Amino acid sequence: MKKRIGIIGYGSMGKMLLSKFSESGMLSNEKLFIANRTPGKISETPEKYTVCTSNKELAVKSDIVFLCVRPGDIKTVLDEIGECVSDETLIVSLNGSIPFALLESRKKHKYAKVIPGVTAEINRSQTLITYNQAVTKQEQKDLEMLLSCIGNMIVLPEEEMGMGSELVSCMPGFIASMFDVICSSAKKHTSISPEQIREMILSTLAATGELMLEKKMSFEEVVERVATKGGITAVGADIIYERFPQVADEMFEKTLEKRRMTAQAAEENGTVYVGKLMVHPDQQKKGYGKRLLMGIEKYFQEKQFELFTSTRSVANIRLYEKMGYEAFDTKAVDDELEFVYFRKTDPDLDRAMK
Repeated sequence: MKKRIGIIGYGSMGKMLLSKFSESGMLSNEKLFIANRTPGKISETPEKYTVCTSNKELAVKSDIVFLCVRPGDIKTVLDEIGECVSDETLIVSLNGSIPFALLESRKKHKYAKVIPGVTAEINRSQTLITYNQAVTKQEQKDLEMLLSCIGNMIVLPEEEMGMGSELVSCMPGFIASMFDVICSSAKKHTSISPEQIREMILSTLAATGELMLEKKMSFEEVVERVATKGGITAVGADIIYERFPQVADEMFEKTLEKRRMTAQAAEENGTVYVGKLMVHPDQQKKGYGKRLLMGIEKYFQEKQFELFTSTRSVANIRLYEKMGYEAFDTKAVDDELEFVYFRKTDPDLDRAMK
C-alpha cells in the first residue's frame, strides 16, 4: 500500500490497529507511525513501525491519521495537528459518538469515523464506517482496503452509526452477558462442570450462527426447526419471547442515551459538571454522599469531573479530597459566602473507548 498510516493513541484500540496493520504485510515500517501522550508505553519494534515524538510529527508524515483517543481529547488533538496536517490527509476518528459537525468545528477537513469490534482480534470484525462529504471515492476505497485486514466493512450514514455500533461493536459484550446468565442458571440444575457448560453453549452458539449464515435462515426459522409445538424447546422459547423484549428495549434505550451523553460531554471538553449533590439531613453521615458521587463517576467513565461547595462545608471538602478531588479555584459570592471549586481527572482516561 502506498499510503502512510499514522495512529495517535496507544490504548487497546490503537494497539490493536497497530498490530494488525503491521502483521498484514501491507505496510513497511517506513509507512506506519505511532504517537502517544506517554511515548514510553509504546513497545518499540523498529522493524514493524516508527514511533513519533509528537502528534504533530506523526500528522506531517501520514496520509491517513487514526485518532484513537478518548472523546474529551479529540478537540485538543485536532487543534494540535490542525496547522501541520495536509489538506489531502484523511483523519479517522475511532469514536462513533462524536459527530462530524464537532470535528469540522475545529478544522474543516476530510473525516471518516470507524468502529471496529473485538472480533478484529481474529480478523472477523464487522467494522462500521461513515464518511463526511469531503472524502473522495478513491479515499474511501483506500481506507476500506486497509481495514480489510481486520474483517468486513459496513458503510452506514452517520445518523445510523450509534445503533449500528450497538449491533456489532457492543454486541459481543451483550451476547457474552446474556449467555453468562444462561450458564449461571444452568449450573443450578446440573452436575455438569461450569467449564463444560460454557464449552457446550459456545460451540452450539457458533454452529448455530454458521448454520444461519450458510443456509440464510431467519431466527424464526431456526426456532421452528427446533421447537415442536407444545414441546420442551417451545416452552423455553415462549418464555424468552414473552419476557426478554422488555429487557432488550431497556438495554438499547440506555446505551443510546449514554452514547448521546458521551457526545455532549465531548462538546464540553470532556468535563462532567456536578451541580448540586444533596443528602437529606436525616440521612447524612451514612455514606450516601460518597455513593452518589461514585455512581456519577462510574456512569460517566473517561471524563473529568468538576464540582463546588462552600468553603465552610468542612465535611464536603473532606469527602471530595478523600475521593481524589483537588481544589483549583475559589470565588466569593458576597462577604459571607465563598465557593471552592474541585476537579478530578478519571485515573482510567487512557482506557480505550466503546
